[in-house]
Amino acid sequence: LLGGAIGSNMESTDTQKINNTLDHNQVRKTSKWTNKNTGTKYTMTPMSQTMSYQGQQNCRKYHGTINNDGKQQVLKGVACKQSDGRWKTS
Repeated sequence: LLGGAIGSNMESTDTQKINNTLDHNQVRKTSKWTNKNTGTKYTMTPMSQTMSYQGQQNCRKYHGTINNDGKQQVLKGVACKQSDGRWKTS
């Protein structure tokens, strides 16, 4: 889902949890978890129902946080579900 250094540092279990949150959570229903291997804490909240965005049909606005070693990064944007079932930021 996420690009750059953050996305490359995420483990597949974290990516799966983000995908699951975007697939199943209601609007403003937050999922929270801590990666037991890295100690990184995550939140992910869908901020919209599915919608069309830039020509793609199955997209959602989201808000999330990543806390690692006392540093917090806020994530906001739109993610769209790909044909393989993964969500990708647009």
